[in-house]
Amino acid sequence: MLTERQIKYLKVTGQPFRFRDNNGTGFGVQVSAKGAKNYFLCYRFAGVKRFYNIGKVGDISLGDARTKSEAIRQQVREGIDPQQKRDETIKATVKAKREQTQKATVADLFDDYVNALKAAKKRSAEGVRYLLDQAANELDGKRKACEVEKTDISEFIKTKAKSAGTMANRLHQAIRAAFQFGIEADETSHTKRYALPGNPAAFKKQFEEKARDRCLTAEQLRLLWNSLATASFSAPIQAVIKLVLACAGCRIQEAVNARWDEFDFSPRNDIQGWHGAWRIPAGRTKNDKGNIFPLTATAAEAVQSMRDANHISAFVFASPNDAAAPLAWRSVNQALRRWSIRHDVPDFQARDLRRTCKTMLADYLEADEGLMARLHGHALTRIDQKVYNQAKYMRPKFLLLQRWVHWLDELPAQSNVKPIRKRA
Repeated sequence: MLTERQIKYLKVTGQPFRFRDNNGTGFGVQVSAKGAKNYFLCYRFAGVKRFYNIGKVGDISLGDARTKSEAIRQQVREGIDPQQKRDETIKATVKAKREQTQKATVADLFDDYVNALKAAKKRSAEGVRYLLDQAANELDGKRKACEVEKTDISEFIKTKAKSAGTMANRLHQAIRAAFQFGIEADETSHTKRYALPGNPAAFKKQFEEKARDRCLTAEQLRLLWNSLATASFSAPIQAVIKLVLACAGCRIQEAVNARWDEFDFSPRNDIQGWHGAWRIPAGRTKNDKGNIFPLTATAAEAVQSMRDANHISAFVFASPNDAAAPLAWRSVNQALRRWSIRHDVPDFQARDLRRTCKTMLADYLEADEGLMARLHGHALTRIDQKVYNQAKYMRPKFLLLQRWVHWLDELPAQSNVKPIRKRA
């Protein structure tokens, strides 16, 4: 019978060969042309000679290999073809694995896509999450992603378009991108987690979009500004709204994602009333160029009011549920919607604050259009503005914000709001 010593010293001949026990059991060792050694069992089933690979020498001991060969021979005596049984087991395992990978649901696909956006530090991640949450509810998030059909998505989008064409287009874009992500992920993976036969949202359908033009009146803005001094809002939402308004309409997403390291509260002796600067990095602005807001006393107070509550968080306005995450802009939007219902201010959203501030700056303070563009971080169009003129305009921007905050502070006492003309 074969011994471990014999097996160890079997020489490589450059040709494959087999070395068997001399007891007629069919058990032995096969040596490949390159020297790889495997235990095997030779048997006959239905008159056909077969070789069963038991395992690699070194991965399995000689004793265990003999035990396994005896179990295989017992299957033959019972009329079972061991080789066929193993093949069937392998096929069943592969099939089960394939079926398992196809169980990635719509919710799984959407979650994976949003997480990929977050990993890539895409500013759109939160907005896409909001859209896909709606889609998951309508498309049944527990359903397999590979079972979703074109008609499922098109009917959902058509229904949404009846009341909001713009939202329908944004939903369609988000769903299409998520399914495309799944297809591309499967192309680079062996597991085929989604097993998508195609992109069910890859159809061309564009609904009419109506640009939003909602702008508060001066009286409605007075109501909102006055409400910030009451208990109408929670502390973080009150501070966010106050910062947005004090900065004459910075983007709501820029405000809720503000970090402590973006603020410098150092004074400037050359500018009276200067309370610091908020430097938004390029990665967080819409035009990817960054922006700087000079801080008035009101803006600085809004930020500093969060110091005790969020001192352990990197975010000025941290989520109440997770200090490592920022306050969701939807929370601000929902709070403003509730406020608008209580005060009979129709159809008002958080993003309308920016439009309102710009309109009031022009109508009541007669602010220069170019200075407002620089203040709000809009893309400059003239070649001399965007290429040659690299000035930051800190003093003019600060003086404009001072006049703006002063105008806001005077609103509660005014019965008839009148334009404030520029000082000579």
